[in-house]
Amino acid sequence: MDALEGLLPRFSVRQAVYTRVEGYAPWGLNLFAYLHTKFGIVTEGCCHVDLKDGAAPVRLERGSCYLLPRGDAYRLRDSPDGSADAFEDAMNHIEGRTLRWGGDGARTTVIGGCFIFADESYPLVLDLLPQLVHFKVSEQELSALESTMRLLENEVVQPSPGSLAMLNRLADIFFIQTLRAYL
Repeated sequence: MDALEGLLPRFSVRQAVYTRVEGYAPWGLNLFAYLHTKFGIVTEGCCHVDLKDGAAPVRLERGSCYLLPRGDAYRLRDSPDGSADAFEDAMNHIEGRTLRWGGDGARTTVIGGCFIFADESYPLVLDLLPQLVHFKVSEQELSALESTMRLLENEVVQPSPGSLAMLNRLADIFFIQTLRAYL
C-alpha cells in the first residue's frame, strides 16, 4: 500500500463545489476564507494567485493547479499587481456554473472551487502542506481532471437517479486526482 492509499480511508470528500471562471483582462477576484480546502486548475491562459500576506504572487499557466488546504483567503488576478473585486459580488453575474468577469482583453479560464469533507472540516493531515500549494500537471493529468469536472457538471445539470451518490464519489475521485498530481 502506498502512502496516499494509507491516508484515504481516513477521510472522504462529501462534495466538490466549483465554478468555471473566464477572466478577461483586466480582471481580479478576492476570495474570502472559510474552512474548506480550495482548489483551482488553469485550463487556458495565465493568471496570478497570492494569499494577500505580502508574499509575491505565483504565476499560473495552463496545466497549473493550486490548493489552499486550510481555506485561506486569496486573490486570483490577471496580473501580479492588478486590482481584484469581491468574488461574492461577481457571483451575481454567474450563468450556470460559469462566471465571465473583467474587461475585454485576453481570456484566462480557471476551474476553481472547494472540497467539502464528510465531517464538515478538513482532514488534519492537510496541515502538513503549505498554506498555498501550486504545481503543474501533465497534459494527461489535466485531461483526466477536466473529464472528472465534466462528469460532475453533468450530474449537477442533469440529475438522475443516484446523482447524489455519483457526485460524492466523483468529488472523492477529483480530490485523489489532485493529491496524486501534487505528490
